Amino acid sequence: MAKVLKKFKPLYITIGILAGLIAICLLRRSLISEKTSYSDSITDQRVFDYGELLTDEEEEKLEKLIDKRQRQTGYDIVLVTLNMDVSDYNNIDRAGIFARDYEDIMNEHGSTYRDDFYQWAYESDYDRFDLYLFQRAFWDEYRFGFDGHEKGVTDEGKGVIFVDNWYNNQTWFGTAGDDDLIDKYEKNDAAASTHMLMTVGKRVEANPYQAYKFYINNFYYDITEWIPFNFYINRFWPLILGIIIAVIAYLIRSAQYKAKDTTTASTYVNGAPKMNVCNDVLVNTYVTSRTISSGSSGGRGGGGFGGGGHGGHGGGH
Repeated sequence: MAKVLKKFKPLYITIGILAGLIAICLLRRSLISEKTSYSDSITDQRVFDYGELLTDEEEEKLEKLIDKRQRQTGYDIVLVTLNMDVSDYNNIDRAGIFARDYEDIMNEHGSTYRDDFYQWAYESDYDRFDLYLFQRAFWDEYRFGFDGHEKGVTDEGKGVIFVDNWYNNQTWFGTAGDDDLIDKYEKNDAAASTHMLMTVGKRVEANPYQAYKFYINNFYYDITEWIPFNFYINRFWPLILGIIIAVIAYLIRSAQYKAKDTTTASTYVNGAPKMNVCNDVLVNTYVTSRTISSGSSGGRGGGGFGGGGHGGHGGGH
């Protein structure tokens, strides 16, 4: 019995490590308490598919996911898809996106938006200036953001918005109302923002729904700091990894035991081995000699969102 237990010791150790990983995952998730946040937005909707990229079922799933992640993070989360030239104000008006003319919004807030943009934007963002103006106006006109606006914490409220315009394959990921949130996506040369934009951009052509789902989930992982922003781990991965390790350990261990004691003294004979005695007897000794001429010769050789309120960055796909 002891020999059997010793044989499976690596497997038991692996199972123990696996159980520990699962316990850590479950404990960490159970400790994430839901946040209570105030919102004075004019709508409960958070997914705006003007680009008509999603089915009704996919929109509903994303809305439910956003609601869950909002309660877990305490941040507002907004998704907008477009398929239009946002530099043409008439396009925006015809789509009925805003309650008033887009030109009136720009006349009221445009100068502030421009100043904020050029205060912190990178040169790579300049060609997405019109998309930035749109997402600023969209955020403010709908009064998105938690714990802001009328509550007086900030003038914008805190949250994030992702705008994907298929007209020119440009995207914008913006942050608002929270200096800690802006710092998270601006530090290290905006590595976190770049990761968000590039990852969504790579996925969106193949499957928009999965790409936008990643945006929502990745923000959740970023803000809870459960894992680094660029190392997304599904909760089932530790289980799968543990099973693979356990199987490999078992197979290796089994092979080692099978390789032991495979040959004995009787392996290659029938019955008991028979040992014959063998003696060497010296009968005569002969000694010969040869004289080498002294005249012979020889030789040897060798070698060797800025402005305190908004931040964000643009990307593409």
